[in-house]
Amino acid sequence: MTQPKSPGCIRFFCRNCAKIIENPEQKKDTYVYLCPDCKEDQVTFGTEKSIKHFFHLK
Repeated sequence: MTQPKSPGCIRFFCRNCAKIIENPEQKKDTYVYLCPDCKEDQVTFGTEKSIKHFFHLK
C-alpha cells in the first residue's frame, strides 16, 4: 500500500529538467541524488510547498 502524498512530504526537484521527480538514485552514501531522466546530480530536495515557493512553480 502506498502512502498518500501530503504537502509536507519530501519531494525531489531536478534543476536541469525543471520538474519534480520521483525516486532519484542516491550517489554513494551522501546527500547527492541523480535524476533518473537526465542522469545529472543537480537534484535538490524539500517539501513540495518549499520547492514550489523557491523555484516559483505553480
